[in-house]
Amino acid sequence: MNYFEWPATDVVYIESPEAIAGISVYNAAGSCVIRAEGNGATNSALQVENLPAGVYFIKVSGTSGNEVLRIIKK
Repeated sequence: MNYFEWPATDVVYIESPEAIAGISVYNAAGSCVIRAEGNGATNSALQVENLPAGVYFIKVSGTSGNEVLRIIKK
């Protein structure tokens, strides 16, 4: 799994070797702040411009399980 735009400002791009079923973004307190459908694509552009600066965790759900990514929103 690849992701870029580090630190994030407006968009985080996610590339996966398998189909993405869904994406959830959690703040440091564990609250879900964004939820998006993956629609089976292998890449996604996640809009984060409305989030306040801080650390976030992105859970990417795929056919073989979940992967959690850590980003810093500037």
